[in-house]
Amino acid sequence: MSQPPALPDGDPATAARRVVVLVQGSSKGLQGVKYGSAFAALRRHLPQVEFWDVDIWGWRRALCMARAFRPDTRIWRETFYSHPATFDAYGKAFAAKVRQQGAPVDCFVTFGLKFDAARHSGGAPVITYTDYTTALTARLANRLRHPLDGALSARRIAQEQRAMEGLAAICVRSRFVADAITGDYGIAPDRIEVVGGGSNLPLPPAAADRNPPDRPVRFLFVGKSFLRKGGDIVLDAFRRLRARQPFAELVMVTADAPPDLPQGVTVHAAPDPALFASLFRSSDAFVIASRFETWGDVLIEAMSQGLPCLCPDQPPLDEIVEEGVTGRLFPPGDSAALARAMEDLCTDAPLRRRLGDAGLARATTRFDWDIVAGKIARTVARTISARDTA
Repeated sequence: MSQPPALPDGDPATAARRVVVLVQGSSKGLQGVKYGSAFAALRRHLPQVEFWDVDIWGWRRALCMARAFRPDTRIWRETFYSHPATFDAYGKAFAAKVRQQGAPVDCFVTFGLKFDAARHSGGAPVITYTDYTTALTARLANRLRHPLDGALSARRIAQEQRAMEGLAAICVRSRFVADAITGDYGIAPDRIEVVGGGSNLPLPPAAADRNPPDRPVRFLFVGKSFLRKGGDIVLDAFRRLRARQPFAELVMVTADAPPDLPQGVTVHAAPDPALFASLFRSSDAFVIASRFETWGDVLIEAMSQGLPCLCPDQPPLDEIVEEGVTGRLFPPGDSAALARAMEDLCTDAPLRRRLGDAGLARATTRFDWDIVAGKIARTVARTISARDTA
């Protein structure tokens, strides 16, 4: 979709109109980390915007949890959010909310394709902002992210198909996902807009001068899912690196690190937000070796802190990190190539500075929630105008 000219806040198409963003968990404080900055940016572009929590609680949630049960608690959680029964339950919760509100809504915006909003919107147009699809994760991630098998997976994909067909527009973070939506679900490209994503970390006061130059070079890895994020590949690369750079350090933020860690590795299982931000500021480079991604929030967060980034040369990560400009790309799964890239950064402080400065510039001019929110707001304005003139 071609990029429209910028529209000022308070555009006539949305002024005095009722625009509602649908989220899950906002009333319980569950959305603050991932989307808090995005919601604040939307309020700046759409001052009249409302937020509805359409999550499911009580016996409805318990029933969906029971239907999704798996012995492994982590797989159980993933199954719950992916299960067709949960998809239907979210839709019913939204329908009930629409009935309770009474006053008409001019446009709904969903964060994530978690239910069929258009089916229950009372005729109001619906826009979704999403960074993945079930068909894509089922095809590429296997058990690393998509826990549904056979009939359940097919049913969830069919639910998404129907939901997408009813949407007025689809905003996505990456071209990778946009192409998958067209290829897997047959949605016309002109109904999809790539708007990117932003960082949830505040900009550092002085990114270029945060660490003493004579301190050992410190790499940072962040990945709640150790295996999917390639933590084992990073550890193997670090072992290779320490043979040549014995004072290098690696900080890992993950819950699943193995017990036999090499010297120089520090693990934080669940740091609080203040410590999490300080780990970025006290590091010199960021590294990840994901086996599968549909976006890469943590890369943008690292770039926003002025860190050069090392990541696999695969979509959509290559839409975020530019080889030789904001970081280094290595062949997926190649720990030896990653070790060489890490050593290059260890031995070349000007390279670290150049890549980090370019990443910070890209994060502030391209991957910023205010920019993303502006694009979503313009999509809302076009959608309302199209409905009014239909």
